[in-house]
Amino acid sequence: MIEYFSSLCRYLNGKVSCDEDWSAWLEGERTDYSFISRGLLRQSGQVDKTTLKITLHKGLKRASGTVTLSMIPCDDRHRLSLMMCSLRDNVSTVSDDPYYTWCTNPNPTTPCSTLCNGNRAGYCGRKAVMEILDTSIGTGFAGTFMVGWVYRAFGSSRGHHHWFANNSFCLDFLVYQHGGRAVHDQISGRKWDAECFRQRLESVKERVSLLGQSTKNVPRGDYRVYLSPAAINALLVRADFSARRYYEKDSWLTLLFEGKRALSQQFSLDLVTADGYVPGFQQHGYVRPDCLNLIKEGIGQSLIIGPRTAEKYQILFTGGEDKAVFDRFDPPDHLVMMPGSLEEQDICSRIGDGLYISDLWYVNWSDKHSGRMTGMTRYTCFKVKNGKLAHPIGAIRFDDSLYNLFGEHLEALTRHRDTIVDSFAFCRRGTGSHILPGALIGNMHVSA
Repeated sequence: MIEYFSSLCRYLNGKVSCDEDWSAWLEGERTDYSFISRGLLRQSGQVDKTTLKITLHKGLKRASGTVTLSMIPCDDRHRLSLMMCSLRDNVSTVSDDPYYTWCTNPNPTTPCSTLCNGNRAGYCGRKAVMEILDTSIGTGFAGTFMVGWVYRAFGSSRGHHHWFANNSFCLDFLVYQHGGRAVHDQISGRKWDAECFRQRLESVKERVSLLGQSTKNVPRGDYRVYLSPAAINALLVRADFSARRYYEKDSWLTLLFEGKRALSQQFSLDLVTADGYVPGFQQHGYVRPDCLNLIKEGIGQSLIIGPRTAEKYQILFTGGEDKAVFDRFDPPDHLVMMPGSLEEQDICSRIGDGLYISDLWYVNWSDKHSGRMTGMTRYTCFKVKNGKLAHPIGAIRFDDSLYNLFGEHLEALTRHRDTIVDSFAFCRRGTGSHILPGALIGNMHVSA
């Protein structure tokens, strides 16, 4: 794949005049997808798809278009030639964009090969599917398993040649029981571990065994709560760290970075590219830092700054993408949260009497400027009594501030952290993933 991308870059070099530049952003995947239900493989297939977004630069003007590659050299070169002609017609009609910027000087100290961060974790997708089938027999298991390579690349007429490839898997599954109710879980990573899956499935089955009891509604009030890594992920994905939002006064981070509020000293969060889960470069050719400290021991350290925001506000680029202005939020792609000391077997005993929240259906802002969020639980969560899971609860809505949840009310974080890969693959398989612990919250407001 990397050799094919290089050949297309050489071809594009011959398609621009002296006052033009081109840049190209490649997105590709070779993924096996399997759907498993009640011990049977119901569907399977493979997606092998690569697209190339071409941008033609002429001064402060630019025009972009996307080509789906067939991987047949003569066909793809013909498509690229037609695209370049179309972009040349378009770029002459657009107005100057004073804040648009791209990396016109490739970093000579960063060879393109190091940005691949070659992942050679070997496992067999077929073997993993067979182990899932064997282990889940006799349960109400239903899940989607995807495994394979994801590619990203950036090239330009200025000499960029950045390449990224990651081989990973994601098993997103439910175990159903008793009237269609279910417990949800996910296992993700780079190397399939059958024993890890077996242990996680046993943990899920333990909670499923309680679903035969009647569901009880939770009255409005304040509760001690455990939030699973999946629930933490739902909160943090919505709580973007974009500098553009901050400077537009549309960010929950304003109070934190102005020193008016702080989070718990247990809370430290980084944006990481060095471990190879996400590209070490971005769509405009800039190399991203290996690690960006967003929050350290409850104090705001850095914002995610894209090149357009950096140019507009004359600040330093920190690895952001600068999503389109109309995007509702600009989520970070690989958050790593520092773990705590809470052991998994001690979670319920530390809750005492409270709630075990394993999943959130959705999360929205109820008052962004004060960091207040509202959301609802999904699948089956549980009431905890006397340090033990007691019975399933109905869907609940919470409404609370991140400054409370991750601040004064944060009692402990788990020692174990889950790697949570973005399982949404409607248009393409993404690279987004987060490494997060669970959290014991001393007080969380349930509004309905």
